[in-house]
Amino acid sequence: MFIGLLQADAIGGFESDLYVTRLTANGDFAPGFESGPKPITVFPGNAANSDLIPDGNGGMYLSWQEPRNGSLNYYVQRLAPSGDPATGWPVGGLAVGAEPRHLEYRGRIVTDMQGGVYCAFNSEGSDGYRVLVQHVRGDATLAPGWPALGVDVSPGFDVNTGADDTPVMDSDGRGGVIVAWTHQKLDYNRNGVYAQRYGPASTVATSLSLLTSSAEPGRVVLQWQVGGDALTSAEVQRRGSPTSDWQPLATVIPDGERRLTYDDRDVAAGSRYAYRLEYRSAGESRFSAESWVEVPLEHAFAMHGASRNPSPRGALAVELSLRGTARAALELYDVTGRRVVVRDL
Repeated sequence: MFIGLLQADAIGGFESDLYVTRLTANGDFAPGFESGPKPITVFPGNAANSDLIPDGNGGMYLSWQEPRNGSLNYYVQRLAPSGDPATGWPVGGLAVGAEPRHLEYRGRIVTDMQGGVYCAFNSEGSDGYRVLVQHVRGDATLAPGWPALGVDVSPGFDVNTGADDTPVMDSDGRGGVIVAWTHQKLDYNRNGVYAQRYGPASTVATSLSLLTSSAEPGRVVLQWQVGGDALTSAEVQRRGSPTSDWQPLATVIPDGERRLTYDDRDVAAGSRYAYRLEYRSAGESRFSAESWVEVPLEHAFAMHGASRNPSPRGALAVELSLRGTARAALELYDVTGRRVVVRDL
């Protein structure tokens, strides 16, 4: 676990620097951090409003605001598991936006699910109070199609009548991000909260990954997750050995969660099958990864889950396989041993 630290040199934080340390699962300092936290930025000025998230590869992303060279700018840094800047990232962070004669502050970061991050932050200048969004890749370069100074969430708004402020973000679960912000009329007669979804500006190749698979005597159920928005349908194919030909089974279409589901009831108990999807992307025929499923001879007790983990309240899913139809119950306990919920099966 990474922990970001702001260290002030005086009461009131007139001068503060940003550091990071890392703990192991048992609470000890991780190797390389035993002698103390590592500095992220030690420039003169007051570093503030930091935000940090995992980078999905054992490291982390960190963002903050800080005055440098007479201007308040917003910075993002990617750290390797060692706590040092990741390959390609400058010491002291990457200035995101960095629009001349503007103050940039109060930023937030969210993963793009591809190793990079989306950034949303305030920008204050002669053109008013705006909110900008930027997309930075894992190698510290801007994603294709994204302008150097970021994207304005309210392009062309009248700076004399309103102001954008206080962005918050969350992933849309598909490689994009949803940004919400306040828009305040300067006469205070009408204020509002607005939201906009952003995704990669360039065409994203469709990708498919197997989400779940389950088997019981005489039945196999598979579900794939679609990455990207271009896929409208796919053909399910199956074969019984690594050398046999693929046989088409059915055409499936994505549901509202961009998932493809196929229920195969023409399988023999004790047999093994491979499945894949054939689909078209960028005018070409493509295939998903091959997934093998073994059909059991009889029902056996098994439990899959719980998921998602961590899980929002009320959204925990558990899949069970039982030997027969006798009464059964599922009990959920918290970490203190208290029974939280009971469900009859």
